[in-house]
Amino acid sequence: METGILAPVIHFNSPRKELSAIIEGRIKINTEPTEWQVGYVAINSFGFGGGNSHILLKPNPKQKINNGAPNDDLPRLVAVSGCTEEAVRIILDD
Repeated sequence: METGILAPVIHFNSPRKELSAIIEGRIKINTEPTEWQVGYVAINSFGFGGGNSHILLKPNPKQKINNGAPNDDLPRLVAVSGCTEEAVRIILDD
């Protein structure tokens, strides 16, 4: 939402024939980065274990102050994860 670009869906090749709404163009799958027109955006997540979720988001028009950086000397906790120790080091070195 901050960049104005919707990220493409990964691992999508073509819809099954039963998905008529996609085939007929009533629902569009973003396969390329797409300019986002301001408004709500819906996000779905369907888990392998049966956990499903749906959320509607709208933009937060607040302007960042100081480019989003804190304006104090308070320590911050930053959680970083990676598949390997090297991956975590690369993230922390950036």
